[in-house]
Amino acid sequence: MAERIVRQLIDDFDGSEIPDGGGERVEFSLRGVSCQIDLSSANVAKLDKALKPYVDSAAKVGGTRARRVKSSSGKASKEQLSPAPGEAFSSASGVDFGVVKLDSESCP
Repeated sequence: MAERIVRQLIDDFDGSEIPDGGGERVEFSLRGVSCQIDLSSANVAKLDKALKPYVDSAAKVGGTRARRVKSSSGKASKEQLSPAPGEAFSSASGVDFGVVKLDSESCP
């Protein structure tokens, strides 16, 4: 008896099937949460385009885990990132990425 096991990747963003060689698993980390997402080639390109201005402006840390910066008082900074710049970029670029919830439940 023969058995064939087929592994089919599904685009986690839009739910479409990803054909062989037609996408990739993207790993990223944001605010100390490591995530991975399977995306079609088209959605990888959209993600790359949307993040490019931020990646170009970011300091490269070579795979080290992000640490909270201490203020001059020695206490950890409690600054929060405003969604406004991302919303402005989304509106200006015409790309709607919807709401992305980034917490431990979103990225197991």
